[in-house]
Amino acid sequence: MILGTLRAETLKFKCLFAMVLVLIPYGGMTLTRHLVTPTPIGEPIEFRMIHPAPPASIEVHGVRYALQTAKNPFRID
Repeated sequence: MILGTLRAETLKFKCLFAMVLVLIPYGGMTLTRHLVTPTPIGEPIEFRMIHPAPPASIEVHGVRYALQTAKNPFRID
């Protein structure tokens, strides 16, 4: 039976032999392509976002601070 398949003497064995010659390499190529091809990343991430304007004043522990006129004590001009 094995020699009959390799020689492909009948139509049944010819079809089987052709399927083996086509499907095994095709399956190997498909598996290799699946393993080697990187997964798609998708759209790029936007790091910059648009924010609303900062508030004019803020209240911390009951004390209101005007942010637009406040001075930073750690900044040296």
